[in-house]
This record gives sequence, C-alpha cells and structure tokens, in this order.
Amino acid sequence: MKSCRRLAVASVVFALVVALGWAAERPTERVSPAPQVNAEAVVWRTPDPPTDPQAGDVWISPKDEAEMVYVPAGEFIMGSTDADIAALLKADPSLEAELFADEQPQFRAHLPGYWIDKCEVTVAQYRRFCEETGREMPPAPPWGWQDDHPIVLVTWDDAAAYAKWAGKRLPTEPEWEKAARGTDGRKYPWGSQWPPPAGSGNFADEAFTRKYPDIAGVLTKSGFPPLRGYDDGYADTAPVGKFPGGAARSGFWTWRGTCGNGVRTGMTRTRTSAMGREISPRRRAGGIWCFGAAPGTMSIRGSSAAPTAATTSPAGATTAASVAREACPERSRRDPDKITL
Repeated sequence: MKSCRRLAVASVVFALVVALGWAAERPTERVSPAPQVNAEAVVWRTPDPPTDPQAGDVWISPKDEAEMVYVPAGEFIMGSTDADIAALLKADPSLEAELFADEQPQFRAHLPGYWIDKCEVTVAQYRRFCEETGREMPPAPPWGWQDDHPIVLVTWDDAAAYAKWAGKRLPTEPEWEKAARGTDGRKYPWGSQWPPPAGSGNFADEAFTRKYPDIAGVLTKSGFPPLRGYDDGYADTAPVGKFPGGAARSGFWTWRGTCGNGVRTGMTRTRTSAMGREISPRRRAGGIWCFGAAPGTMSIRGSSAAPTAATTSPAGATTAASVAREACPERSRRDPDKITL
C-alpha cells in the first residue's frame, strides 16, 4: 500500500515538474511591436509550431522564415448587415449594392486555432521559391522589384504553389477575415471610422496623386478619388510591416495596404457557397488599395474571372498553417445565426 502511495505521489510530482518545465520553456523573446491582443506574446523559433501557443504568439516558419501569428480558436463576426451596406452606399452613391452581395448574411462563426503570415510574402521570399522550384517570377511592375516589398502580379495558382513549397496553405475566407477584423465585427483593424488615422497602411493617396496625376484624375472621375489629406510616403507598394498602426488586434498586418488587391484565399468551401450561391473556390479577399472606404472593408471579397491569370491590379499572397480541415459550415440548432466552420 505504501509503495502504491509513493508511486502515486511520485507520478504527481513528475507531472508537476513536466508542467513547470514546459512553462519554463516558453521563449523570453517578446513580439515587437506587441500585438494589441496579448502584450505577453512571444516569438517561437522551433522546427514545428508550438503545441500550446497563446494569442498573438509569433512562430518563425523555417522554410521561408516568415513570421506567422497565432489566432486562437473562438467566435467572430463575419460579413455585413443591411445597415452596414446602406451606410456605405450612402457615403458613396457611385457604388452598387451588388458589390456587397457576397458579404451577406452576417453571422457569428467559430474557427479552430490557426497560424497566418503576419505580413505579405515579400519579393525576396518569392524569388527564393522560384529559384528552388524553377517557377518563373511574374513580370516586374512598373516600379520594379524591391526585396522587402510584397510580391505582386501573382496568380492564385502561384500563391497556392508558394504556400505548398513553404509547408503551408492559403488561408480560407473565414480565417483571413477573422485575422483582419478581429472578433468584434469592426470594419477596419482600427475600428469602423473612415478616413483612416495616419500610419494605418499604404493607400492611393497624396503620394500616389503626386506621381500619377493622370491616373488619379481617372479614378476621381470613376467615383474612386485618391485619399485626400493622407500621405503614407509611397506612391506604389511599401515595405511589408511598414505600418504597425494598421495592424489588426490579432497581430495580423496583411489587411489591406501594400498590395493592390490584398490576398488570395481559398482551398476550402467558402461561406457564401453554404448560403446557396455557386461561387469560385478561388477567391480574393482584403481591402482594395485604390478604391476608398467601401471596398476597403475587411469583409470585402470577390471571385477572379480568370483565377489562373494575374489581375490588372497587383495581387499579392499570404499563407496560413493549421491542421487541414474542410470548412463545412453548419448552423447551430440553438442559435441559427451561429455557424461552426
């Protein structure tokens, strides 16, 4: 009997030591700048993602050395309400309600935890991928390639191939939207007001207008004038991670800015297909760099008419990593406005 008790005590002590030991192994390097969600977030430099990360933790992906931020499991608000869309249409009469069709109905969804690239894939990272795989670089944009700027003019297939090479995948629509807008339904990472505060991102603004006055004029006549009174200092793309003021509460930075059409999403069934609409599984998400407040919301999305071809606007790439699973939305029996993905 005594030996059994000693064994039991020894087992408890061993378990406690293991638990304390694991806690002690949590890195001391802090995420900088600290994401709003968790000032205690740390940086993991391990071969594989940690098994018990905290919200806002950053893991350095070994293959492409990209920083990936952890978004914990939980609910978030996806899509837009009738009132949201009516307000945007009132603010900009040149817009059409059909632009927002894929954003409805708004609902609360639950996602498991996942990792997502903190910033866009850079030119240097994508060039390394091309060198190792034999894939061709896309044609350079008019302003040329700069290593610390985001890769642009890539196709959906290019982005998916990069993700596979890096040991990841493209994020799903719900994953991208949750990382970008947080869990409280805000339209933008900083809240729901427009125009944005200084240092929020890379926009078609005063810097763009100075360099491209003719294009700025065309955009203005089309109902999408450049952002006045805002100057991010970049007429074209900007270095990734340049605008911490525009970081989402999750610690995610790739919400809108340095790429023209945001990111490519896909790899799973999408939310809107669950609502009875037939849409392409290859989707585009993220605020649109030159089109102002409405297409700049985090719930904006769209299908590419030619998903294997580069769009006329610069499209970039963001990747994700998690346990792969189909996103099969199911409505809760108790709460029809809640969907588990």
